[in-house]
Amino acid sequence: MSFRLMRQFSNSSLVRVREEDGQLSIGEGGLDRERLCGQAPQCVLAFDVVSCWRERYRLVHVELEVRDINDNAPRFPRAQMTLEVSESAAPGTRLPLEVAVDEDVGSNSIQSFQVSLNSHFGVEAQTRADGARCADLVLLQELDRERQPSYTLELVAKDGGSPARSGTATVHVRVLDANDNSPAFAQGSVTVELPEDAPPGSLLLDLDAADPDEGPNGEVVYAFGSQVPPEARRLFRLDPRSGRLTLEAAVDYERTRTYELDVRAQDRGASPRTATCTVIVRLTDRGSGQRELRGPCQCLGP
Repeated sequence: MSFRLMRQFSNSSLVRVREEDGQLSIGEGGLDRERLCGQAPQCVLAFDVVSCWRERYRLVHVELEVRDINDNAPRFPRAQMTLEVSESAAPGTRLPLEVAVDEDVGSNSIQSFQVSLNSHFGVEAQTRADGARCADLVLLQELDRERQPSYTLELVAKDGGSPARSGTATVHVRVLDANDNSPAFAQGSVTVELPEDAPPGSLLLDLDAADPDEGPNGEVVYAFGSQVPPEARRLFRLDPRSGRLTLEAAVDYERTRTYELDVRAQDRGASPRTATCTVIVRLTDRGSGQRELRGPCQCLGP
């Protein structure tokens, strides 16, 4: 009796039949289930064997199931991922992560995800309609960009094989600024004494309102408040960008001895936030004294 594979079997290099007794064996190249069947849940090689005995032929149909072993580890498309989230995002906000790949199937495919220990983000796995496992980064508590502008996390995808295999990626989360801070003056009230013979252009004060926000949300512009009278606006100049307060025209001690200037600092955010500071300018008679600052009050935004 003799045996041989039918010629129409296209994968004849994968399987061999011993002619004298029909014993089946695997070819030298071995079997790679992932190459043969991809992600199909079942992988079967079907072929026919012809046996011959005393010029009588018999056809035997054979189906060989190729079972998966855990020979592939999960892997992410990129070793480094970058995500962005607004600091105003509410807890529970989900940030989709790039889908990890594992060529194995069943329990040998990806089963779970983990993220390195941190206080603000967790990870939740989901199963897509096509059966693939994916994960979202989930915000656990509110963010504060001014306190921590970014996070670096290690993401691990783990399969269910025994022993299990895993793949890792580093996730960089950049916290985007929200306009959650108002400008703040170091002092809420400042008194300046100005000799009446001070020449125009004299510096009275450098006002500075700090805003820890980023970009336009932290850019501050200065202006006189609505209650500053026209006469004071004519005599004093406030630089809108630097906050520099200077004398614009000569003053007269006998005419007016005190001016009260309300200064508003406002950021350039989409919903601007403001703070105010009161500057009191007291004129001194010719030759009487030097300029000084008073009033250590803390300035608060609206």
